[in-house]
Amino acid sequence: MRATRAIATSAVAVLLVAAGVAGGMLLHSPDEHVTVDVPQSVLTAPVESRPLTTQYTGTGTFSTGAELTVSVAAPAGMSAVVTAAPVAAGADVQLCDALIEVSGRPVIALGGTLPAYRDLTVGDSGPDVSQLQQALNDCGIKTTVDGTFGTATARGLESLYRRAGYKPVSSATAALTPTTASGDGATTTSTATPTVTTAQVTTAAYQRAAADEADPSATAPPAETAAPTPTPSPAPTAIAARGELLFVPAAARVVSIGAVGAVIDTQPALRLTLTGDRFTIAFSAAQRAAIAAGTPVTISRDAWTITLPLPQLPDQASVDANGTPTYPVALDLPAPVTADFYGQAGQFTITVGQAEPYDLVVPVSAVFEDTTGTMYVQRATPASSAMAAPTTEQVTVSVTASAEGYVALSVLDGHLTIGDEVVIGEQ
Repeated sequence: MRATRAIATSAVAVLLVAAGVAGGMLLHSPDEHVTVDVPQSVLTAPVESRPLTTQYTGTGTFSTGAELTVSVAAPAGMSAVVTAAPVAAGADVQLCDALIEVSGRPVIALGGTLPAYRDLTVGDSGPDVSQLQQALNDCGIKTTVDGTFGTATARGLESLYRRAGYKPVSSATAALTPTTASGDGATTTSTATPTVTTAQVTTAAYQRAAADEADPSATAPPAETAAPTPTPSPAPTAIAARGELLFVPAAARVVSIGAVGAVIDTQPALRLTLTGDRFTIAFSAAQRAAIAAGTPVTISRDAWTITLPLPQLPDQASVDANGTPTYPVALDLPAPVTADFYGQAGQFTITVGQAEPYDLVVPVSAVFEDTTGTMYVQRATPASSAMAAPTTEQVTVSVTASAEGYVALSVLDGHLTIGDEVVIGEQ
């Protein structure tokens, strides 16, 4: 900026008003003049070509998004012990495979959104049966999706277990009992415990009788107490045990998993994230007013970095722990971060404005407004000779962009070009 000398002086009244530019910039209004002499103490600034950008930086927090906590109880008389952990924390959930083995029994992941709330067997029907049938198809096991658990569905379930390396649950076996908790902390615990069914008792008695008959050295019981030869029971039917089939979205990911040998009677077997990893930013009111949805935001931590468009920003503020109104925004990350990021801070950078240069940029203090709301600048005209006085010429403009104390102009009436000097105030 430089002071422009004037030969003659005239009074310039300045009225400070809010013009709605750059969130309340100050504009000035003279009494009346189009061309006036420049007072000796007036300051001017050049009209420039430059980018107009404002950069916002700060920190946000990495998280796992919505979580599902999975707990299981072993069959009656057994402790819940992790006997195999085929996946590791941070791994994507592979549908159709076992996620964890507890007391020798698997928890198999299947695609679906309806939690398993009951054991399913031949004759059952409903949307949960349809979900199971569709999940079997998704695993490459051809099954008719008709919502009724028939023998074909039972055979498909047996195939699923065999692929995973386990015997299927049947009416003659006991299975794991589920306890699941959603990410909001609400826990639903199943109080059902495995029971010995009639089929179990009958089958066991038949097996013992058959073994005795095959051993001629066995001492036969007295005739009057000999039990009649039992009639073999029908073959046990496969059961979709709610404690061994875990329905999750396809994008689920393992957050933590019990270690092999750990007793998990009173703790979760594993935790999953269902919506992918997230990065949450709490914007201030000023940032919320200046930043629009779709604006690119660069997120970084250590050597990791990614640039994403901002989602829709909230209209209503939330109050943080300090009582400060904030506008939290959660960005879904397209790829998982490492587990050590969870709960940790990352940096964000947002640049608002146009990176390409604007043609006519002046300080915000160069823009005046008259009583009719017309905005203009006062272009300082150099003296035509050593004896002539420099003057100012009013140029009507509109503001097209603003950032960091500068505005870009569009000329509506008059002449303004790069390199011209405009009045910005008095010294």
